[in-house]
Amino acid sequence: MLTYISHALYKVYVRFFGEHFKKEGFILYARNVQWLSISKFFTLLFSLFTTILIARLLGPSLFGTLNYVLSIVGIFAVIANLGIDTIVYKELVNSKESRLVVFGSAITLKLITGVIATILVISYTIIFNKFDYIYLILILCLNFFFQPFTLLHLDFLKDAESKYIAITNIITSLTISVLKVCVIVYIGSLPLFIFILTLENVIYSLLYIYQIVFLKKRSLQLTASFIWIKKILALSIPVALFSVFTEIYSRIDQVMLASYLNTEVVGFYSAAVRVVDVWNIIPSILIASLFPALVNSNKTNEYSKRTKYFYILIGAVALIASVITYILAPIIIKVLYGEAFAPSVQILSIYSFSLFGVFISSVLFQNMIINNKKLMLFVFPLAIAAINISLNIFFIPLFGGVGAAWATVISYTAVPVIYFIFKLFQKYVSTFN
Repeated sequence: MLTYISHALYKVYVRFFGEHFKKEGFILYARNVQWLSISKFFTLLFSLFTTILIARLLGPSLFGTLNYVLSIVGIFAVIANLGIDTIVYKELVNSKESRLVVFGSAITLKLITGVIATILVISYTIIFNKFDYIYLILILCLNFFFQPFTLLHLDFLKDAESKYIAITNIITSLTISVLKVCVIVYIGSLPLFIFILTLENVIYSLLYIYQIVFLKKRSLQLTASFIWIKKILALSIPVALFSVFTEIYSRIDQVMLASYLNTEVVGFYSAAVRVVDVWNIIPSILIASLFPALVNSNKTNEYSKRTKYFYILIGAVALIASVITYILAPIIIKVLYGEAFAPSVQILSIYSFSLFGVFISSVLFQNMIINNKKLMLFVFPLAIAAINISLNIFFIPLFGGVGAAWATVISYTAVPVIYFIFKLFQKYVSTFN
């Protein structure tokens, strides 16, 4: 079935864009996209259903508390993650013979940074007197020690074996979703609910290990090398800085809303954010599936063509998604969350237009990684974070959650637009000279 669909898609692509890809390569990547799409669809379906049910059961205030805690830990999580997944993936593609030492070194590095992140979170809790949330925060910190092993999914992605990732995602998402609902409905414990969140990475890791060892018959006798740890760390510093500022501008609005106002407003705002986040499945699938095609075409004429088509596709989809969400915002909030979340409608209508900036930035990020633009990896998210925080300081006291939504849209859109204007000007000057 997937092969038939892949052949049909190739015919459509050739009709509109010509033969820029070899048929075999296109079909391989198309099948990869389909498996990841199936996985993302079911994962998103389970997650969305669970989120809506949890929001309804908890109400705006407790739902806001949950998202506030997730935002605090999420900001520090980038220190644990380092954003090295893309770096490790690239090294696995380019150095397949070093597979075991790359994995071993990367996982070891993440465990070390996980300890550092935990210490920083605890320090933040003490310094800013967040003792009301300390138990929830400490439980979430367990993720720092389980998450490193999920890197093993790259063992399948590097060989375009996305069906194994899809199966793992579906099983894990279904299991965790059922556990979440049972805990809230039958026990009603927020700390236990958050503990369930930490089990997600445990299940992911165990399933990846099982598939690699018993189904693919590949060795997992991992070894850590100081040389590789140093290499991965050096390569990841620009990416880590990118991730730090990306996490800041994507989480800080909820933290600032709680600081300026209360967790109930965070609940209204988070409900809108969760709806818009559904659309992020599109760039994540396309990038995860087509990244090898971009890497393989780097330093050739095909690279610029493929990147150009990628930008056009991503931008068009983002605008369509924004308009659809804007029009249907009242219906979406009422049907999904109920009357208790009515203030989320206006927030969602505005926040939906952040998709263009998010989608385009996701492609820009991959472009910077491939071309090793280390300075831009630091400057780009820093500019977004700086604009976002500045606008939030001004808008939140005046307009509340709506102000935070406007701050997000402006900051997410302005920076990539300015970047493209600068590149066009640079190209014009170069041509003129």
